[in-house]
Amino acid sequence: MIKFISMNISKKIFLAAISLSSATIWAQNAPVLTQQPSQDNSAETILQSMDGESIQPAAPQDSEIPAPIVSSDTSNTFAPIESSEMENNAVAEPAPEYVDPNAPVPVSESAELLQPMPKPEPMPMEEPSYVEPAGISFIPTDSAATQTALQPVEEIPAAEDPELDQTAESIWDTTPAMPLTQQEAESIAEQPVQATAEKHVLDIFHGRAYNAVGNEAAAANVASEISTPHKMHNRKFVYIEPVDGYGVVSFGEGSTFFLAFDNNKTNAANYSELGLVTLGYAGQNFGFSLEAATGKSWSYIDNDIDSSSTTYKITNPGTQFGGTASANLANIDLALGVTYANPNGSYFISEFGEEHEKDEWALGGKLTVAHTTSNALSWSVNLNFLRYKASTSSKTESIFTENGETYKATYKSTVTDTTTRVEVIPEFNVGAPILQNQKARVFLGLNTAVPLIAYDRIDGVVSRHNEYGLTLTPNVLAEVALGQYVMAFGSVSYCWDVADYRDSYINNVSVKALEMESGETTAILGMRLQYEFAALEMAFTKQFLQNPFGSFSDHDEIAMSIGAFVNF
Repeated sequence: MIKFISMNISKKIFLAAISLSSATIWAQNAPVLTQQPSQDNSAETILQSMDGESIQPAAPQDSEIPAPIVSSDTSNTFAPIESSEMENNAVAEPAPEYVDPNAPVPVSESAELLQPMPKPEPMPMEEPSYVEPAGISFIPTDSAATQTALQPVEEIPAAEDPELDQTAESIWDTTPAMPLTQQEAESIAEQPVQATAEKHVLDIFHGRAYNAVGNEAAAANVASEISTPHKMHNRKFVYIEPVDGYGVVSFGEGSTFFLAFDNNKTNAANYSELGLVTLGYAGQNFGFSLEAATGKSWSYIDNDIDSSSTTYKITNPGTQFGGTASANLANIDLALGVTYANPNGSYFISEFGEEHEKDEWALGGKLTVAHTTSNALSWSVNLNFLRYKASTSSKTESIFTENGETYKATYKSTVTDTTTRVEVIPEFNVGAPILQNQKARVFLGLNTAVPLIAYDRIDGVVSRHNEYGLTLTPNVLAEVALGQYVMAFGSVSYCWDVADYRDSYINNVSVKALEMESGETTAILGMRLQYEFAALEMAFTKQFLQNPFGSFSDHDEIAMSIGAFVNF
């Protein structure tokens, strides 16, 4: 046992001697340092002998990398020295003494140069964020990983959009993209897709002086919009024509209501024109209007002197009742109008045992299918129907005595006017721009009508009477903007009766005839003055254009039609 302990002690003394010898050799070969680098206490290994004396471990012998030399030249502070210099400058130093790991390490003036650069702390990687595209609502999946990766970022408040003009007729108004509900998405999917065309600067709302030739591609005017009530939707204005006695006011938010006043013209003698009032409603894709012009009178007269009575029932010429309904379906305008009128009036008179009656009326209707745009080909198909009837009748009563008997005789007769007839007139109208730039354009159109007329048969008078025809009316409308506040427009049309065929047998006379005739050319020139929300339109008379200054002295009218707008 004693021998075993003695051998262990000898072995440890031998290892300590070898370690001390290695440390001495390493110190002789080490370069000169101004400061001893700090040692890592956590990695330091201390050997202790049996008697408790600590021994510093030796440095490895295979390290040949020289340590940097600190000199006064800062430009070459970290430059390594040559091996020959290391041999000349190497100075043997005693073995390093035991250093307490817990003692503070002294710092020299050049410690800052020898301290290693601090390593940047690693930044934690941010989780990827999902930014939802505008107008698309993100629908998360059931996967937890997907929900974690697609966390929405903090919303950035968007810049406020400028307030849009709700009264403008623009089709490019945009609204912020918002997620749609299922009901809204289904509603949009059911709506027909309509092609939108670029709006021209001259696509403005006009008075009745504009487009007197009825070109299909021209801009809208008051007359064409009221004839198709749903087109009055969102139009807010007042329009007045002092020459023809006409006025319109249109108002309402969302739903539009309009009221129009006109004169129902008549050619009957000794009768004044009747005022025609139109009341209408216009929704987004549907509208209707009702119109009425009344001239009726009833008189009952009783004479106590001779015990006679007289009755008068009179309907004035121009009396009219009607209505129109219209709608827009898949960018196609549909309209149906019905009118009952007394163009020349009617009456019933009963006096002194006699009755006289004139029965005259006209029932008309019009069906329209149209597609209108100012930037491409526009067209309309119309089917006009008219039933006109005119007749006179009389009834006379008399009392006479024959062979002592008293009798009451009644005589009655009815005469049907030869103008009683049925009309069916198909129409097909087209129009398109043929010349245009940013401030002017020219439209070319063609209006076609095929009248088919069949007159009533009258015993002993009319055996047959039929008329057929084909009428072509080419027309041109031109307009130009003369600056910011003035525009001029003109239109010209030419009516050509291509064929008028008549086949009749009246009062034992047979007639078959075919005619072809070029009608009269009509031209109109007008202008529009506009400032902000007010406008004035007029079409000049022929007399004014021939002698502008003479119109003031000879009391001739300057304008055949003049209208003033106030738009809202």
